[in-house]
Amino acid sequence: MKVKDERKRTILLAALCVPLTLTWVSIGLCLDDLDDSQADARLPVTPIHFSRKTSIIAITSWRICGPFVVDDRDQRYSLSTEAEMFEKDYLEASGAREAPLRLPSGITNVKINFQRDPVHEPHVVTNAGVFLNQNQAFPTPDVSSQLLYWSGYHVFKVMYAAAELASSTEQDVVLLSATSSPIKIWINDTVQTQSAPGSVGAEWDTHVGVKVHLRAGRNTVLVKLICFPLRNEFGVWVATLDRARQYIEEHGGVADVLTQIIVPRGVPLRLTPIIDLFGGSPGGEGRYEIRDVAGRIVATSQVATADAEVDTSALPEGLYSINLEKGALVNAELFFVGDIKHRLAMFSAQCASKAVGDLPCEALPKLTELSESSGASFRLEREKFILFLLAQFEWSLGGTSPQMAFPDNALRIRLISFRSNLDGSTQHYYLHLPPDVQSGHPLPLVVVEPFNDNPTPFFDSAPTTTYLALQRYARFADQYHLSFIAPYGRGKLMPSALAERDVLEAIQDAKEHFRVDDRRIFLTGECVAGRSAFLMAEDYPEIFSAVSTMSAWTGELSAVTNPEWNSANPLLRLRNLSSMPIRVIHGDADFHSPSPQASLFMQEARKVGVFPEMIWLPGDCKFGLVEPQRAMFEFFATVKGREPAIPQHVTLAVTEAEHNHAFWIQVDQLRTTDTPGYITGDIHARNRININSTNIQRATIDTHKLPPRRAGRRPWVIVCNGGQKQHVVPDQSEQIVLNISQGGDSL
Repeated sequence: MKVKDERKRTILLAALCVPLTLTWVSIGLCLDDLDDSQADARLPVTPIHFSRKTSIIAITSWRICGPFVVDDRDQRYSLSTEAEMFEKDYLEASGAREAPLRLPSGITNVKINFQRDPVHEPHVVTNAGVFLNQNQAFPTPDVSSQLLYWSGYHVFKVMYAAAELASSTEQDVVLLSATSSPIKIWINDTVQTQSAPGSVGAEWDTHVGVKVHLRAGRNTVLVKLICFPLRNEFGVWVATLDRARQYIEEHGGVADVLTQIIVPRGVPLRLTPIIDLFGGSPGGEGRYEIRDVAGRIVATSQVATADAEVDTSALPEGLYSINLEKGALVNAELFFVGDIKHRLAMFSAQCASKAVGDLPCEALPKLTELSESSGASFRLEREKFILFLLAQFEWSLGGTSPQMAFPDNALRIRLISFRSNLDGSTQHYYLHLPPDVQSGHPLPLVVVEPFNDNPTPFFDSAPTTTYLALQRYARFADQYHLSFIAPYGRGKLMPSALAERDVLEAIQDAKEHFRVDDRRIFLTGECVAGRSAFLMAEDYPEIFSAVSTMSAWTGELSAVTNPEWNSANPLLRLRNLSSMPIRVIHGDADFHSPSPQASLFMQEARKVGVFPEMIWLPGDCKFGLVEPQRAMFEFFATVKGREPAIPQHVTLAVTEAEHNHAFWIQVDQLRTTDTPGYITGDIHARNRININSTNIQRATIDTHKLPPRRAGRRPWVIVCNGGQKQHVVPDQSEQIVLNISQGGDSL
């Protein structure tokens, strides 16, 4: 994918690339009286006309109708509850119906404020709200339910969205939908797709891809969304077949090959319906092979459509991968056959006996909790979490090392444990290596910064709880031949010294498992973790070679406040990033990490001679034509390492004694601690160094870390702040100490 070319298309289609998130409108929205005379009772219309330049169109204007709160007995999720909610026509109570489509009368006119973050506002009571029945144009590609309706109304409910598609001709198209909630879609009063019970997870992958027929002229589309507590969201596009396949591939491929990934022995597996989009012809035949935990082929067969069953009767209990090839689609996924409780008992016995040294026994309580939970979570999502942890035990018992290469492309993210040098405690991180790890060449390493908000145990917080995001990273890391680690950071938010030490120790431990290219260690993060990525790069500019973030929360203050806040403000030390490439990816209407923060970041960076690459995506980056995580990893693949490895020009901003160094310069003392200190060093010829500083009392130059073939034993010529030249012969320690006075700096 070429990001610049895609961005041109994104800008042209920005007004069209807007999905919808639906739940309940609560306090905080500005309400107007019903006014049928001013409101448009017709469905909003989206023209469907494909051309050489336009092959995918998003539906951005909808008639919203709801919410319809489900019965009290259904206020607890189960597969049967989900099926019943899909079956029941909630429109009938208001004299309307799902099919033939007829929506309620009485048009509302509720003004929605898209520019606030409800997370920062007080929660509302659970029974407050209004009913919506109005046409709504959405300004962003992804709008969360928190944005539209707050997060306080935590009940199970159903919402509808309807629109009209004006097709320029009778044609067959592909209906695409990305959603984090169960969805049912009608075209012209005929059901086209419905989520399999429990098959939708919290991530906004493209779960729906179905071929539909549009007649020339007017076509109706109706979406029914089952809204569970918290966020519910979806987006709908109409595309040509080739563009639909391309869209799915550019967004990481088919996320779910199977509709269920944990089954008892003998129960067949079912393939996800979206695979029928691939193949040379409708229903074109494909094939699959099943491999055991060691990578050996144990079954293979042909498959025509997603309706076909995958036989598991001959498989012993254990962990497997299925590798599916169908036309242009090549994808793999892990699954488990057997009794989870039996497996847990075996793991417990192994942990008690300590027979297997690297068994991740600290994960056993969380795995047990997930296996016994019956809370409000989707079956497939819970199965993915269970399998994510269960696989760690299966790999350890099977003797497969993190460096082992497999012939399929199933995602294998490994849990790694190490002993902290700081306090002797056992710490963990997740490691993913691309298939070509055994080539012997050093691999670039992407460090996914931790989101360490309120300190919680490793298996109850990120990165463990964000395993779906790690799997998305893994898809793109494989494509661009990158490794990554997702470390844990103790303490509350960066720049916690403890959290940074945890990250640095995880990097060092990763080097024990495979060859890391030290010149290509990168940082990335989303939201607050993006802020942490910038802080980490500013604290250790000699370690990291590039930074790329998505929707980074970088703050709104570029001025000095107090020492504690100064150290947590990445805008004050941007000059420390002068030697590394930076890509900033941000939504132009992001309400969680407000877009003006990204603009301020770019403005402050330019002031100190740092020029990041900026990619603006519609909305909050999600659901657009450009996949933001792909853009991050694509960027890292283009960075060939810092040139030169040790720069001759070093600039450093310091707010605290803990982070006071860059390459060959170290600040030992500030004049005053209430404002940052700034120092710049430039090497000229073979033995001259010009130093310019502000608010620096004492600094040190480490000649061991200077570029090679410099002065050697020749005297150094040091010029501080344009003052008198000083000739210095380094002492035995090779440290040059600069005691900088008020009137003129001296040595």
